[in-house]
Amino acid sequence: MIVKLRSIVFIVSLMALLSSCQDVIEIDVPENQTAISITGRITDSKGGFAVVSTTANYFAQGETPKVEDARVLLFEDGIMVSEMQADSVPGLYTTTFNGSVGSRYEVEVEIMEGNPTFKAGTWRSRPEPMLRVFEIDSIRVRGLNRNTVPQVFTEGAYALMYFQEPPGRGDAYRVTRWKNDSLFTQSIFIFDDSNFDGRYIGDKNGIPPFNYFGPFDEKVGRKDSAGIEIASISRDYFDFLNLVGNQVFNVGSTFDPPPETIIGNIYNVSNPEEYGFGYFGASALSSGGARYKP
Repeated sequence: MIVKLRSIVFIVSLMALLSSCQDVIEIDVPENQTAISITGRITDSKGGFAVVSTTANYFAQGETPKVEDARVLLFEDGIMVSEMQADSVPGLYTTTFNGSVGSRYEVEVEIMEGNPTFKAGTWRSRPEPMLRVFEIDSIRVRGLNRNTVPQVFTEGAYALMYFQEPPGRGDAYRVTRWKNDSLFTQSIFIFDDSNFDGRYIGDKNGIPPFNYFGPFDEKVGRKDSAGIEIASISRDYFDFLNLVGNQVFNVGSTFDPPPETIIGNIYNVSNPEEYGFGYFGASALSSGGARYKP
C-alpha cells in the first residue's frame, strides 16, 4: 500500500514539473503578397462574364476579396467590342456580346488609383481562340446495369448523350451538368477527342453513348430533369483545368504530387512577366437535357 502511494505521489509531482516547464512559442507566419485573380469566359450564345478578385492569406476565413469599380473591356481579334457592366454581385462583370467561332478574345481589367481592394494597374488575358463544338444529336433515358453497354454498377435509369465528334484531332471540351435547378459545381469534367476523333458516339462502330447522369430517383410521381452543356475549350485551357483538378481533388496521400502554383493566362500589361491568377476562356456551346418520370 505504501509503495502504491509513493508511486502516485511521484507521478503527480512529475506532472506538476512538466506543466511548469511549458512555454508558449509564437511563430510568425509571413503573409503572402496579394495577387489579382481574373476568371471568366466569352461564349457564342450566352454572352460572357469576368470575376475580378484577389488572393487572400492562407489562414483567412470566408471568400476572397472582390474587386469592384474596375473597368473591364472585351476584345475580339484585337478590337474592343464590349465594356462589361458591373453586376449586383461584387466583383462580377457581364456582357451580352456573343463571340464567333474562329475569332480570338481577350479581357482587359483596369483598376483605378485609390481602389480599396487592389493596387492600380491594367491586367489582361492572353488571346484565346473560340473553337468549334459538336452538336448534340439526341439525349435518351435508358435502363442500365452491369450487363449493358455502357455498363454501370448501380442499376437504374441513366441519361445518355449521342453525338458526332467532328473529324480532325485536337478538339477539347468542358462539361457542365445539372439536375433540375441544381448545378454540379464540385467537379471539373473535361475530355478531348484523342480516343474517338471523328467517330459517332452512341452504339455505332462499337462506341457506346456518353453516360452523363444517373441513376434517376425512382420515387413514384417524381419528375427529374438532367441537363448538360458542352463547351469547346482550347488546349491551353484544357491543360490548365487538368492541373487545377489534380490539385483540388488531391487526397493528401504519400503518392500525391506536392501542390504548386498554377499559372493561367492573366498578366500585367506594364510588366508581362508579372502574372495574375485565373483564366479567361472562349467557348462555343451545345446543350440539351432529358426528363424522367418513374
